[in-house]
Amino acid sequence: IVERSSSCPFPLGPSLYEDYDTLIDGYTRLYNNQMPSTLISYKNISHNIDHFFFADSGFFDVFTANVLNGVNHKYLNKPNTAVITANTAKLFFGYENAVGRKLTVENSYDVEIVAVVEDWPQHSHFHFSVLVSMETFKSLVKGSLPDNWIYNPCWTYVRLNEERHAHELSEKLPEFV
Repeated sequence: IVERSSSCPFPLGPSLYEDYDTLIDGYTRLYNNQMPSTLISYKNISHNIDHFFFADSGFFDVFTANVLNGVNHKYLNKPNTAVITANTAKLFFGYENAVGRKLTVENSYDVEIVAVVEDWPQHSHFHFSVLVSMETFKSLVKGSLPDNWIYNPCWTYVRLNEERHAHELSEKLPEFV
């Protein structure tokens, strides 16, 4: 049986970054808790939100996003922080500033909004409405992420430090595997 999937195990991004740090500038993982939607609430407003992901703080190093409102330039590096899209902000807060407010996820934990970004492009292979720091997920699973190489629920992305390194990394991957 062969699985045709783009998902990867949790350790892949950090391991690639550690082993090939001369080729890779950064990485990020997206993990959706394997749920098609997530209940998000603000006061008495609740919605089942599609496209909810936990993401590493390197997300904005790997991907470019137009930040409409944010508290600093380093997002998702602390537990219980979130970045939301403009449409998600409008859904919960209308045209009021969303930064600094707290959303409740699955009636279980709160996250503080640290930035609002432009809606993600439609031509992307993934879309997000809410990104919550991977540090939040880590705290939810008792302080450490899964470290086995069999469970593969993440989408992992790396940013090469030069375009020409794609070929070099490609040649080295068989030894990594």
